[in-house]
Amino acid sequence: PSSVLIGPITTTGSGTLFLTGAKNNEVPTASGTFTWTAADAGTNTVNVSDITLGTDWQTNYQLSATSLTNQAAGKSISKANQTPNISATATLTRGGNALDLSALVTNAVGDVTFEIASGDAATLSGTTLTSDATKTGEVKITVKAAGNNNYNEYTGTSTITVTVQDKADANVTITDAPGSKTYGDDDF
Repeated sequence: PSSVLIGPITTTGSGTLFLTGAKNNEVPTASGTFTWTAADAGTNTVNVSDITLGTDWQTNYQLSATSLTNQAAGKSISKANQTPNISATATLTRGGNALDLSALVTNAVGDVTFEIASGDAATLSGTTLTSDATKTGEVKITVKAAGNNNYNEYTGTSTITVTVQDKADANVTITDAPGSKTYGDDDF
């Protein structure tokens, strides 16, 4: 392959060098430690240290250097795909109430944008979803993240389903309830 995927990236590794300029078209080998010159996507150069000539070649050849800098690697670091954490559901009460959708997305790289894929019970402006004054129902929101120099744009299929409900659910708690009563008994 012509690229190496980043994220998380290991910037150092060991490898084999194929040496040119030997007699009789021989191709002596050497080993060394390779370090990318940068840990960013697009980097295609390495520094090589601790170069050691292969044992089969030590009798007839001698290295002129045990390290090399800024060498073409023949490969490059590619952008990684991103997988932001997206909350799948949320609720909103009708009547002009607002929900900040950006709070439902974490670990995204780059600017995050939202778009209504379906539903008309809310409107979207930037990252704010505002419920309609009278409509209820589900609103499906698609999420995109722009990426950056090291991560690709996220255009996955994850959606946020926001349920716009008529009114907020009420919690009723009864404390100090009276004892039992039988029909026809006197009031408590």
